[in-house]
Amino acid sequence: MRRVGITFLAALAAVSVVSVSANPLPSTTQLTSSQPTGTKKCHVNPTPFVIPSLQEWDGGSGNWKLNANTRIVVDPSFANGGALDADSTFMRNPSNLKQYAASFQADISEVTGVNVEVVVSSTYGANDIFLTLGADSTDPELNNEGYLLDITRKGISIQGVTSRGAFWGTRSVLQMLILADERGYALPHGHARDFPNYSERKFMQDIARKPIPMSDLHEYATLSSFYKFNTLHHHYNDNPGMQVKSLMPDWQTKYAGFRLRTENPEYSMYASNDTSYTKQDMR
Repeated sequence: MRRVGITFLAALAAVSVVSVSANPLPSTTQLTSSQPTGTKKCHVNPTPFVIPSLQEWDGGSGNWKLNANTRIVVDPSFANGGALDADSTFMRNPSNLKQYAASFQADISEVTGVNVEVVVSSTYGANDIFLTLGADSTDPELNNEGYLLDITRKGISIQGVTSRGAFWGTRSVLQMLILADERGYALPHGHARDFPNYSERKFMQDIARKPIPMSDLHEYATLSSFYKFNTLHHHYNDNPGMQVKSLMPDWQTKYAGFRLRTENPEYSMYASNDTSYTKQDMR
């Protein structure tokens, strides 16, 4: 998969912040502790800007900084997936924590220039980002794609209910890093509890009547995952004509696309010559 999409998303995220800078952040539950009268005021970090906005944020004080010693640490207990990965999400999880960590590693390198190491270990340090599972699967709001995010002096911890939930946590951290470039990639200390409002989050691409190269479909997949969509709906076969002779008598002569190319010679002639996709392409 081409990785240039993340660079484009960095610019897009910056534009998004500018477009909402005159307005308050989207509604987010924010917990603060009261200060006794006469005590020193403690700064509480505001809710970081991510899309979709975090459901809950409990801001701390201080920052965590990405640096040359940062590692992505994968919990060995869940490196190859968790018990809930198989059937509990909207669609079967395509990757496990170790594979998601490799993707996260490439994303961080592209948007920050910092090359982080991926290791499998049950312990992590103050510079590290720890990926694990174990968030409460019985929590009706966390459901199966929610996650807990802790950014503290001890490091960053992303704990998902499933591997996919942990991956959505990496998308939030990646967005924060993109917007923190002028601050030396410093992320605010705090705790987030985040989850999707809808189990199915998707958009459709009509690639029947508008051919799209496979490389661009890869870019759309990167774009959709960046904003935590979990489904791409592809409309493969159609034409723009209206099959009502009185409205469009020449509908049968209009451009038609059949995008699925089979290995069976009996049907292979139906695939569009300009753009079509094999079963392997879709995988």
